[in-house]
Amino acid sequence: MKHYLVIFLFAFSLQIGVSQTMTWLPSNKVNTGCKDMSNAKKNILCYKLQYVPEQTGVLTSYTTGFWADCLNGNSNIVLNQSCSMIDNSQQMPACEKFGKTLLNCSGNSGAKASNFVKKGVPIYLHQICFQIDSKQEVNVMEDDLLDLTTSIDVEGETAKTFFPTYKTLSFKNDQWVDFVKTDEIALTLQKKFSKSSLKWTPANETGNGFYLIERSSDNRIFNPIFRVEDGPDHKVDAHYLFTDTDKMIGEAYYRITYQSLSDLNTVSNVVNVIYESDVTVELYPNPAIDYINLRVDSKDEIVTYKIFDSNGLLRANSKVKSNELHKLDVSSFGSGVYNITIETKENFVSRKFIVIAL
Repeated sequence: MKHYLVIFLFAFSLQIGVSQTMTWLPSNKVNTGCKDMSNAKKNILCYKLQYVPEQTGVLTSYTTGFWADCLNGNSNIVLNQSCSMIDNSQQMPACEKFGKTLLNCSGNSGAKASNFVKKGVPIYLHQICFQIDSKQEVNVMEDDLLDLTTSIDVEGETAKTFFPTYKTLSFKNDQWVDFVKTDEIALTLQKKFSKSSLKWTPANETGNGFYLIERSSDNRIFNPIFRVEDGPDHKVDAHYLFTDTDKMIGEAYYRITYQSLSDLNTVSNVVNVIYESDVTVELYPNPAIDYINLRVDSKDEIVTYKIFDSNGLLRANSKVKSNELHKLDVSSFGSGVYNITIETKENFVSRKFIVIAL
C-alpha cells in the first residue's frame, strides 16, 4: 500500500509542476512589464519572460538558465535585465567552443507592492534583447544544470520553490514588416506666400509610433525634415498640422510616413507646391573692383542683405530700402568669390559676385 501511495504522490507532484510555465514573448506584443526596448531599424528584437504561477503569493526571486545561439561567431545579446526586481543577471559567451551563450536571467528581493502574483495569471519577469539580422534566428533552450526556479511566499505558509516548465523557442527576425503601403494617410497642402501648411488624417495608430514629414525637390529622393509623435497631444480637430517655414524657391514635394514597431508602416499621398520668388535682384558690375551696385525690387519696404566670403565669413550686414539703387563699398575685400543674400519677410534670395583687388 505504501508503494502505491508513493507513486501517487510522485505523479501528483509532477502534475502540479507541469501546470506552471515560463515562455518568451515578443516585447512589442506585451503592454505590461518593463519598457519595450525593441528597435526595428537596428534589428534589435526584445522578448519578455512570461511566468504563469501555480500559487498565489509574493514572488521573492527567480533564477533561470538558458543557452542562446551565437550569430557569426559572436554573442548577439544587447540587453539582459529584470523588470521588477534587483537584477542579478549575467551572460557567459561560449561561441568558440559551443556556438552558444549561457544566459542567466535572474532577480531577487521582490517586494509585495510590485511582485504579488496570482495563481494562473501571467506576469512578466524579465526582458532580453538580441541583435538579429533579417532572416536569421536564435534558438533559446533551457540549461538543465541551472534549471528554472521561482520562490513564492505563499500566504499562511512558508516560502515555496517552484520549477516551471519551458519549451525551446526560436527567435526570428521576421516580426518587422518591410515598408508596406496600407491605408493611405490623406495629406493636403495649403500655401501662403513662401510657407506651406500640411494637414493629414491619422493612420491606424499604435501609441508607440511617429509621423515623419519628408520633402523632395524631384519627387524621387525624399529627406526627413520633421518628426511628430502620435497621440492626442499633437492633434488639432482629429488632424495633424505642420507648417514648413524654410525659405525656398522652386518646386517641392511632400509626403508623410507613419512608422511603428508593432504595425505596418503607412505612407501618404504626395503633394507638391511651387515657391515663386517675388524678389528681383540687380547686381553690377560683376566682377567688381571698388564697389558694386545693388537694387532689390520687393513688396517689402526694407530688406536685409548679407555678404559672405568663400569661407563663410560674414563681411557685411545691413538693411536697405527696396526699389532703390545702392552703392556697396567692396574696396576692402580681397580678390575672390562672394555670396550676397537678400532676406525679405517671405523670401530668401542668394547671388554670387566676384571681386578683383587691384
